[in-house]
Amino acid sequence: MTDVVDLSRLVARVEDGSTIAFGGKTLHRAPMAFVRELVRADVSDLVPIGLANSMDIDLLAGTGQLEAACYGYVGFEAFGLAPNTRRAIEDGTLEAREGTCYTVATALRAAMQGVPFLPIAGLDGSDLLEIGDDYLAEATDPFTGESTYAVRRVEPDIAVIHATEVDTDGNARFDGADLTENLVAKAADRVFVTAERVVDADAFTDDPGSTDVPGVLVDAVAEVPDGAHPCSCPGSYDYDREHLEQYLEAASSGDLEAYLSKYVGPDEDHYRDRAVADRREVLEWSARQSAVSSDGGVDDGGSIEAESRTTDSSGAVTSETASSNAASSDHRHDPEPAIDCTIAEVMTVAIARRLEEISVAFQGFASPLPTVALRAARERAGTTHLSASGAMNGSPAETPLSTEDARLLEGAPAHFSSPEAFDLAARGGVDVMFVGGAQVDRRGRLNNTVAGSWADPTVKFGGGGGAGSLLPLVEEAWAWRTEHRARSLPAEVDFTTAEGNLTYLVTPLCEFERRDGELQVVSIHPGVSREEIRERTGWDVRFASSEVDETPLPTDEELEALERVDPTRVRRSGFETLSALE
Repeated sequence: MTDVVDLSRLVARVEDGSTIAFGGKTLHRAPMAFVRELVRADVSDLVPIGLANSMDIDLLAGTGQLEAACYGYVGFEAFGLAPNTRRAIEDGTLEAREGTCYTVATALRAAMQGVPFLPIAGLDGSDLLEIGDDYLAEATDPFTGESTYAVRRVEPDIAVIHATEVDTDGNARFDGADLTENLVAKAADRVFVTAERVVDADAFTDDPGSTDVPGVLVDAVAEVPDGAHPCSCPGSYDYDREHLEQYLEAASSGDLEAYLSKYVGPDEDHYRDRAVADRREVLEWSARQSAVSSDGGVDDGGSIEAESRTTDSSGAVTSETASSNAASSDHRHDPEPAIDCTIAEVMTVAIARRLEEISVAFQGFASPLPTVALRAARERAGTTHLSASGAMNGSPAETPLSTEDARLLEGAPAHFSSPEAFDLAARGGVDVMFVGGAQVDRRGRLNNTVAGSWADPTVKFGGGGGAGSLLPLVEEAWAWRTEHRARSLPAEVDFTTAEGNLTYLVTPLCEFERRDGELQVVSIHPGVSREEIRERTGWDVRFASSEVDETPLPTDEELEALERVDPTRVRRSGFETLSALE
């Protein structure tokens, strides 16, 4: 039987030392009201579990309530890294049990099936195997004798999910694709649901097929309006960019106490009054929210510079002119709205042209530029576009900045969960996967884990993500960067998060292909010299031929295609500077 309780009584059921799997993914459908109540109740020594998380884990890291974290990624997509999580891991106060999104999903599946471990494909060459020997291991296939890998079961004490509505028997519904909700609910010992509204037990009987999580799994529910804010609750409200920026500023400066006092306060009524009351109109799901940061740009979540907007190494565009121009333009994501063609268009079109020969491609989170390229290639050549949002061939009017956004499901003929996309890649069903890397070295290895060493990190990045498992499994992996510097393109990465089939890299200076075991320049962008590429690359770069071609500028037709699929120009987010190319 499912209990209907208020939020404080729901959280009172959480013991110190509990392992908690949070539903949702990155900035979407995270159970943030439950997290805030954990802060108020001062529940300690918690171990959160998640595939890809953001503020849910980061807030608890900042309040010192975590003993460890089991994760594939913790970060804020295009808004940068998770300041509190990063700081706690760097100073050794938080134990990091880092894997990939796929290893965490597999660990939860083992719990769901009641087995001690499950085999997993991928991970070849990854240093994650060395740091994760308590939960990742090499194994032998008992039938063939071949080498494989195994993931140890992780059974959460509690799973917490946020739904649009739940009935009094615990049956939960939400708009958008199943991100991780069924996975965590079926793996956990107990399941708690917060929801925008609780409805009568017979409310879903006319359409049982639309129930997303069945009540038989659910132990208790609580009605909590705005319970995912400042993350999104698809169909109800968007994630709150302004509030997230305030949080990131407070967390980056180390002044979290002021944020807690102002917003978290004694209860959710206080929070709604301070954080939501004046934002409802702009956050309404159908509303258009300005996507340019208050400093005029958006951090590059896949960049080594994406530490926080308060540091000198930020990748954001900081021009006051850019901010005012963007705010007054229909191109809300664009720091240079008067310019038709910049390096962002050159890079996007370069990718789109290559995609015309590709059957199936997958883009993960924090990847607006490849998402736009995929949508353009879908329109022109019929490339099948799989999105981290759970969409196949979505066709929204605008490409959203967050590539986990449920708006990418608009017009999609089918939905899927993230683990299902990983499964498809594992069995060879994905031709190209797009990957970001804080570091990419000459051999095409990726580092999304740490700068420095694991034992003594100088910067903690977001985590293994999807690439750590899938780079050896997909036919090809293509990478992109919104800046080109020697420290992010070193001869050797500091930590090998992923090694495998990375065959292509595009940067603001050039295009690389992997030939003879290393990345070589195959195309130089307009206005760029060989000397500049050499100076800004961390290895003795090779050019594929004595006469490397200049990357062709986009045609008028190609630029028009980009404007159709990306009228707000999210493809331009994350670049340090943008100037006209003619």
